[in-house]
Amino acid sequence: MKVLSLVVAGKINNFLHCAPQHHRSLYPYIILFYFIFYYFRCFYIAQSYAAAKKFKEAIALYERSLVYIKDAIEGYKNLKGAKHSKEVRHFVNHLLL
Repeated sequence: MKVLSLVVAGKINNFLHCAPQHHRSLYPYIILFYFIFYYFRCFYIAQSYAAAKKFKEAIALYERSLVYIKDAIEGYKNLKGAKHSKEVRHFVNHLLL
């Protein structure tokens, strides 16, 4: 697992520490959606920097967005064996594929 993933997982675990016990099964989804959200965020900020001709910053953000989406795809592959609701599968497939 990448260092970035470990840091993110630590932040999310701290945030979710107060969650009720019956919601613990949603942790992998929350981590997955975190990576997807930050991928989109980095990607669109990178596009803004590229439009402003700040190419060094844009490239750095594009590279970071690649890290986030690779982590999201890896997390999705780990979830494939588990039972998912139809809505969650549709949403994740729409975002990642």
